[in-house]
Amino acid sequence: MESKEKIKAKFNLDKDYEYSVIHRESFLFQGREDEIVVAQYKFTLRNLGKDLYELYYPTSIYFQVKHLRKLFDQNIELETKTIFYSDIEDEIKVENIDELRKSSQSDLKRLKKVVNSEEYEEVEFWFEHIFESEKNIKKYILQDILNIYYCENLELEDDYDIVFTEQKSVLGKIANKALKVLKLNFDELAYLKYRNRLNYIELTLLNSKNALTALKDNSKGIDFNQLESTFFSDSLNFDELESGTYALHNYITSKKDYLLQEYENKFKINSSIMKKELYYKIERVESNY
Repeated sequence: MESKEKIKAKFNLDKDYEYSVIHRESFLFQGREDEIVVAQYKFTLRNLGKDLYELYYPTSIYFQVKHLRKLFDQNIELETKTIFYSDIEDEIKVENIDELRKSSQSDLKRLKKVVNSEEYEEVEFWFEHIFESEKNIKKYILQDILNIYYCENLELEDDYDIVFTEQKSVLGKIANKALKVLKLNFDELAYLKYRNRLNYIELTLLNSKNALTALKDNSKGIDFNQLESTFFSDSLNFDELESGTYALHNYITSKKDYLLQEYENKFKINSSIMKKELYYKIERVESNY
């Protein structure tokens, strides 16, 4: 059987690919609202050849880390801006860890002059914590690039929908293939939409579960049948979802070069005592797909 074409990112050699990122977070607990945290930054990706790539953050690589962004509002030039990573057999690995540790210590000395002692201790902790393991490195300073590669190796198919609690015939086989490629995080229920558009591939995933307070208060909770119907009919209004925890992921990949054009992640907890919202979006700048 002839193998199907797969999504494989095609970064041209020595060309700059610019991406913009936005993070937003809000939290409301028992009527008391914390400040809304918003962060925006850009970075550039360049293919250096021989499976080596450069990520350059004009601000700092640490703007990816929400625990540190709030401390970097000062007008201070930070040194830790460039990550070199390799992509060999679909494994992303940072290749300049020693240099990043060294420049982070230089940044720490700079920050000591402008932050208070409590903030300095927090920065010191995170600079050390991030490099404690490969897992931490991926979690904190490779999130942007891992999002860009998320759909890598996904096969090009006709449109399909999957309810991951069901494993039926052809859709079951497609679901199993998708599971081997995508790193899915399931709660109680997950839906996936795959759309093969004229110029791009669109992959959308929705996770959801009832809020514990809704069940405790004998509230109606989530109507999963209605949720499934609106999701697959493209009529879901995420802002109106209530009495549960929801995570929506939407990836748009160009069919021209199989590069991620846009990824949007919306997360919310909506219950009688707590409301929390997280928003993340990464978008390729000046791209036509």
